[in-house]
Amino acid sequence: MLFRSDISSYDEIGKIYYSKKDYLNAVHYFELGTNYFEPNAIYHLAICYSKGEGAHLDLQKAINLYEIGISKGHARCAYNLAFLYKNGLGVKIDDEKYENLMRKYQELLHNTKI
Repeated sequence: MLFRSDISSYDEIGKIYYSKKDYLNAVHYFELGTNYFEPNAIYHLAICYSKGEGAHLDLQKAINLYEIGISKGHARCAYNLAFLYKNGLGVKIDDEKYENLMRKYQELLHNTKI
């Protein structure tokens, strides 16, 4: 049985690799955390896909991960997804979705720690 602290360790290890620009290993650990729906690992993996760091550039995959992160209460996932809708990156520009996601971001900021 894995404990919550074990699962969040995947994200912590991934961030160490990411900070050293070892993106392949970072993605590996973020993926391990994502397998357990660890919100921070989901967020960081989405960033990797949105930048093409350690994984091929795949904005649709990043969007899907941001949506999962939002469902897990991760505020920055809402913010990043709002940015994509505002700028038409991987999606059509949609001001209504942008506004809704920014409201969700504010809501999540007030309800969770980041």
